[in-house]
Amino acid sequence: MSEDEPQRALFDRAWQHIDHREFAQAEVVLRNLIEATEGDPTGLWQLYGLLAGVLIGLSRPSEGTEMYRRALAEARRAGDTSAAVGPVRFMLANQHLRFGDPRDALAEAEPVPTASGTFNASFTRSSPRLYRSSAGLTRHELPLSERWTPLRPLIGVPT
Repeated sequence: MSEDEPQRALFDRAWQHIDHREFAQAEVVLRNLIEATEGDPTGLWQLYGLLAGVLIGLSRPSEGTEMYRRALAEARRAGDTSAAVGPVRFMLANQHLRFGDPRDALAEAEPVPTASGTFNASFTRSSPRLYRSSAGLTRHELPLSERWTPLRPLIGVPT
């Protein structure tokens, strides 16, 4: 990497490594980008979140969890709660579900922000996983207040 390589080019290079499952190379590029991005909380929360996924790909989930925590701290520092804090809280809660204690996931996910409207989730017939794509999926809507209620009995928390 040359010192004058624009940050956008580095970001693109990190994604090229990720696309080729070259996680060790992606880690180096992302850490360099993080160093060059100091002082920009919006850029940092995104880079820390991406680095978390790379570390998970390198079978280092505890380091990934720490990067999600840093991403959340930067998202809060950015002050943009609707566009950053909520998604990063979800990523950290999901990380706890996958690699840690489900009670930590619930603690991170609560309190569920008060809002009006619905929470849209898509499920396949064979798997209750959320998907971004709506192709061939069934769409379900849940009131926001009921969003985390189904999780509680699964991890032994009273409803």
